[in-house]
Order: sequence, then C-alpha cells, then structure tokens
Amino acid sequence: MASSTSYSFSEAIKLHFGIPLAKHEAMRSDVGYLLKAMAKAGLITLDTGLLAHKKNWRIPAKEMLAVRNAVLLQGIFPEP
Repeated sequence: MASSTSYSFSEAIKLHFGIPLAKHEAMRSDVGYLLKAMAKAGLITLDTGLLAHKKNWRIPAKEMLAVRNAVLLQGIFPEP
C-alpha cells in the first residue's frame, strides 16, 4: 500500500473483512464511533476533509493494521 493512500471507513472494513457497511447500519455506526474515539485518544491518525459540506474521515494506509486489530478486539471484547 502506498503511504499516500487513504480509505473510507466502509472501504477499510470491506477490504479487511469483506463486509459491506452500507448493508449493516449498526456496525457502520459502531465502527465510526470506535475509530473516532481512537483518533481522539491519539491512538490513530485520521485524515479529514469536507465532502458536500460534511466532514469526511479517511484512514491513512499506515493506520490500516491498527484499525483491523481494533475492530477485531472490539468484536471479541465489547464494552458492557
């Protein structure tokens, strides 16, 4: 993966797990919340931009392994 490549949340989940987030609204919401919380805590870096006057979050290629691991761990050890 090139270092300048970035992925939307949906693209990242589709790439790693083969799951289309558009068909799984609850999972899309959970993944978004998890990744934004990780970015706020300084665990990952997300690229941001504006798309049609809405904030557009993207995952840099260098963060993809951390994202995959976080989603797996969240699935195994969800918060009570």
